[in-house]
Amino acid sequence: MKKIFKQLMKRLWIIMLLSIPQILFAQPDTLWTRTFGGDQFDGGYCVQETSDSGYIIVGSTSLFSASPDTNDIWLIKTDKNGNTLWTKTYGDTDVESGRFVQETQDGGFIITGEKTGLETNVYLVRTNSIGDTLWTRIYVGDVGKCVQETNDGGFIIIDRDMQLIKTDSLGNLLWAKTYGKVLDKAGSSVQQIFDGGFILTGFTSEDAQGYYDIWLVKTNANGDSLWAKTYGGTGWDSGRFGCQTSDSGFIVVGYTDSYGAGEDDVWIVKVDKNGTKLWDTTFGGMGYDSGSFVQETSDEGFIITGRTDSYGVGGFDMWVIRTDKNGKKLWDTTFGGTAMSYERGHCIRQTSDGGFIVLGEKEQNIWLIRLETEESVEEVNSQLYSYQLYQNIPNPFNQKTIIKYKLSNEKNVLNSYSKLEIYNISGRFVRTLELSHNAQLLVNEVIWDGSNNKGEKVRNGVYFYRLETDGYVLTKKMYLIR
Repeated sequence: MKKIFKQLMKRLWIIMLLSIPQILFAQPDTLWTRTFGGDQFDGGYCVQETSDSGYIIVGSTSLFSASPDTNDIWLIKTDKNGNTLWTKTYGDTDVESGRFVQETQDGGFIITGEKTGLETNVYLVRTNSIGDTLWTRIYVGDVGKCVQETNDGGFIIIDRDMQLIKTDSLGNLLWAKTYGKVLDKAGSSVQQIFDGGFILTGFTSEDAQGYYDIWLVKTNANGDSLWAKTYGGTGWDSGRFGCQTSDSGFIVVGYTDSYGAGEDDVWIVKVDKNGTKLWDTTFGGMGYDSGSFVQETSDEGFIITGRTDSYGVGGFDMWVIRTDKNGKKLWDTTFGGTAMSYERGHCIRQTSDGGFIVLGEKEQNIWLIRLETEESVEEVNSQLYSYQLYQNIPNPFNQKTIIKYKLSNEKNVLNSYSKLEIYNISGRFVRTLELSHNAQLLVNEVIWDGSNNKGEKVRNGVYFYRLETDGYVLTKKMYLIR
């Protein structure tokens, strides 16, 4: 009897293991690469997946500029395979460069960068969905490094002088505030966070432990500083990009020569909501390695891009690093040309299917790389069933988001007991979304407009969407920021 019981328990345990969604963290394959540009310098700095599953890229071009020997902002729209759909340039006889782009809620785009004539100023360009200019604005300051559409429909910009610029929906200046008391400082990124305030990332020599430290500044919705923190050692340390994480804390990436193995190392620093450091990790060898961009992934880990001359084929190579939620490296990969070439990653995003899109530069051209789905999202171990729940897009969002899913079985039909539900971070039910299932399509989708079952708009924060079908449950996380 005891032997029979053990056999039954063993079988039950095997069944339980087989029913658990398997998540693999093997290094993903490269699906495709694309280059854009000519025989002069063309650089790309920011990429984002768009609501049509394609990509929008911003940078600068000298090949297609309006005036000889100058650069113009270059906006490139591609399909999901990286094929060019259209391109636009913005500029005149001055030098213009685009540093950051975001798809707006109406399907258009907002771009920030620089416009340099006799002096350098912050440049803001607003377009429609096909890149036609709606309006442009110039603000006193230095290069615009990052822009985001805000909850009120306006925009927030940070410039290289750590100046925060708030505008209305037409780009009219509402206020501008500068942080820090010293000249040796720089701003690199800004994000509106869950409470409606802003988190600013950069570096400063003010109160630094060494020459420069990573600098985080938290403000309220009016730009008033609530706290400022520095992180560093006795050397040169710099923050290149920062963002809020799902636990309401923050993650920052940059480089350090205070810590690590070589001259400069990639440095990521994780802090809580009050800026208190929780942990930090360096990646690098004996050469010069640095991080440019970091994003939290759907499993609460992180994806990073930057450059390395410690690893790869020689010279500087683009470097992609994947970590778990505690900063432990899961995999990394480099992309490069020859020992004499220069490649670098400027921006990386997790795509809605769980893969990654990387933007950088290769031999003075824009370089776009699409990595395969890392874990092919969550898949049930069964020969008869294959269910997938994809990361919503956009994420974070402030008005509506698209949730894609796959329901396939022997008959490829939607079961009457299949459902997709929204819950808040406390586990409280928010909304049931009506599923549609076209058997001719591999992947279906539904839109959530940020409201509950009564049609009332819900508050900012973290939400979970939960797909249940055939006795299996798949769950993912999304962020609502109004």
